Parts: sequence; structure tokens; C-alpha cells
Amino acid sequence: MSNTTYQPFVHTRYLGPTNFRPARVKAQHLSNGQTLIISWDHALNALDNHLAAAQALLAEVATAGGDTREPATDFVCCGTQDSRGYIFTATTKSV
Repeated sequence: MSNTTYQPFVHTRYLGPTNFRPARVKAQHLSNGQTLIISWDHALNALDNHLAAAQALLAEVATAGGDTREPATDFVCCGTQDSRGYIFTATTKSV
């Protein structure tokens, strides 16, 4: 039996640039619907940009809820069916 526990899921999606905004990543918390949009960091690869958005959203949700624990650093992810994003969940144990 594993002691691994998983946190709520976060869906990230790439938002392409427009005439007025740069490329961005939108993260949505699938339990409460909260969203966060961050600018694309060209120093990071695609997966790391999506991970940064998921981490930022989970940190924001935890802070708003009064959680003072260290933010999760281990994540499990998979690509979405439309290939435009990822589904992330934080885990308490490296897998």
C-alpha cells in the first residue's frame, strides 16, 4: 500500500499571443474553478511554463485558505486530449 496522496487537479492551457497580449498559460483549479493566467516565460520549455502556472495557482489557493505549509514540489502530469495543455496534481511523494 502506498502512502502517496494527491492534491486537487489543475488544468493548464496555452493561450497564444494576440495583437494586444503576449503568449500566456491559463491554470484552472478543477475543484473550485479558480483561475490564474501567467505570461509565457521564453527561458522555460513548454512543460515548465505549464508547471509554473500550476504551481502559482496552487500557491495562491493555499495562501487564500490560510495554509502555511511549504508548497508542493512534486507533481504528476499528463497531456490533454487536445494537446493544448496538461493536467497536474501535486503529490506528497516522488513517483
